[in-house]
Amino acid sequence: MLCHESKKVLTAYLDNELDLTTALALEEHLELCPHCTHDLDVQRSMKDLVQRSDLRFSLPIGLKSDILHSLRPEQPIKGFIKAGWTRRRIWQRVELFGAAVLLLSLTVLVYRRGTEKQGVEEVVANHVRSLLANHIADVPSSDQHTVKPWFSGKVDFSPKVTDFADKGFPLVGGRLDYMESRPVAAIVYTRRKHVINVFTYPSSSWSGPSVGEEQGYNFVHWADKSMEYWAISDLNLSELQDFAALLKE
Repeated sequence: MLCHESKKVLTAYLDNELDLTTALALEEHLELCPHCTHDLDVQRSMKDLVQRSDLRFSLPIGLKSDILHSLRPEQPIKGFIKAGWTRRRIWQRVELFGAAVLLLSLTVLVYRRGTEKQGVEEVVANHVRSLLANHIADVPSSDQHTVKPWFSGKVDFSPKVTDFADKGFPLVGGRLDYMESRPVAAIVYTRRKHVINVFTYPSSSWSGPSVGEEQGYNFVHWADKSMEYWAISDLNLSELQDFAALLKE
């Protein structure tokens, strides 16, 4: 099964509507394709959110009776509603509007969660790859005046590089990495034997601070003016937040 075929049957797969042969073919494809697996996770998240009781939209108590009471029986509202609109038709449109607002809010929520989840997974993958490949830095140096100029011509921005050795977070170098197919600066620090990768790049779509854990790694995600930052490590979250506070200063 190819990706374009997979995308056509993901919804049916979630609803258990596929025949056995197609379902097995899809599952084999998902084991080898992270992109289709991500699409499936997003659709599963959307389905779970729709089924959550706390996202159900309920009209305020008394709203329906207040609207009906304000209208004359079977009479149109003059001035802005076409003649012939009755209370029943108006109420139907009120309910339709409420459903549309809920659907729009849910769509935005799922999109934001899916985008942030994808960003976290990419940051973790880059961090783990640097550890496994033993390729922590392209420019190994504790001198910020050596690391910062190295990025000139490699990225179209000037990354923030500061040595915090006196605070217990020494700078060990920097390297070029990629997120969403664009080059980003990875500034590398250590805390005892723990490696801290700081990914930084320009961003115009910042949605707020984020702290969490993914696959055993803690991360802190924030923005400073027009730049976005991800600090990630297997260091405990409290110390990683202390480190992030130093960078924010």
